[in-house]
Amino acid sequence: MAASSSTSEQGDKPIAPANSLSPLMMFAAKTIIVVSVCTTALIVSSSYLSSNVLQIIDRASERLKEASGGFSIGGSPFWTKLENELDRIADPQSGLSPEKQEKLLIKLRAASNKWKPFLAEVYAIVTEPPPAKPPAKAP
Repeated sequence: MAASSSTSEQGDKPIAPANSLSPLMMFAAKTIIVVSVCTTALIVSSSYLSSNVLQIIDRASERLKEASGGFSIGGSPFWTKLENELDRIADPQSGLSPEKQEKLLIKLRAASNKWKPFLAEVYAIVTEPPPAKPPAKAP
């Protein structure tokens, strides 16, 4: 009986070639390949995502600057403008005339009288204590 190169003399088990890897080495090699592919995909997708997020933030920042009309908080121009506005407001010569003040007060009182019942009811609803819970029944 001639022996085959791929089976043993008994014919029950194939003979592994001398240069083949053990199952553990094959598992390790496959794991390294899968981890490498997943890591590369994660790096590429996060890079793409971060560049898109940065573009969105930049566009939103530009829109906000345009909408604010160049107004910024802080810095010398801000504080100078704030001081000038405080001086203008504090000046006793500026402000409303007594007639305008009286007209505004009359309008405020009328609006207050109109809304007071509604607001009082809302306040009562909001501030009332929660209803008492019935005692739990013993099992």
